[in-house]
Amino acid sequence: MSKDEAEKAIFRRFVEAYERHYSTELTDIIHRDAPDFSAVDSIKGKTLGIEVTGAYQDEREAEINYWLEGEWGRVVGDAAGLIANINRALIDKGEKAKSYEMIGPLLLAIYIGSFNFHHENDMRIIVPSLRMPSNHFSLIGLVITDERGELPRIQVLQEVSGWREGGSA
Repeated sequence: MSKDEAEKAIFRRFVEAYERHYSTELTDIIHRDAPDFSAVDSIKGKTLGIEVTGAYQDEREAEINYWLEGEWGRVVGDAAGLIANINRALIDKGEKAKSYEMIGPLLLAIYIGSFNFHHENDMRIIVPSLRMPSNHFSLIGLVITDERGELPRIQVLQEVSGWREGGSA
């Protein structure tokens, strides 16, 4: 799977979760760079800049997710590894976002690709250990699944008050 294909797959999950969470629709979607996507919130009429990335507990899990490894075998849970990788993504994306074109509120969607820790209930273990660096994002959300493992959900980590109202954040 190429980087573009991976970004699009994560973005599709994010869109479904965002639309459910905010009871709106994202339209006029453009795959671009810095940030990865732009889309318009159909209710607010705002253009959003959306950066996407994935977080996995280790390199092997990422390779399985991206079909780079054919043998799954047994995947042992490593919450500490996942937490470290989410924290690394928060720092990296926070730094990179400083140079992004500000086309509207900037959102960060981190897809949790862990086979062991991706449900709403698992976030009780994960979220308290996350460290939020200084950043320019109006919304930072983990893209997870519901308890049945079926529907994408957003676990909000950071949401700037009023970002969906008035001018851009």
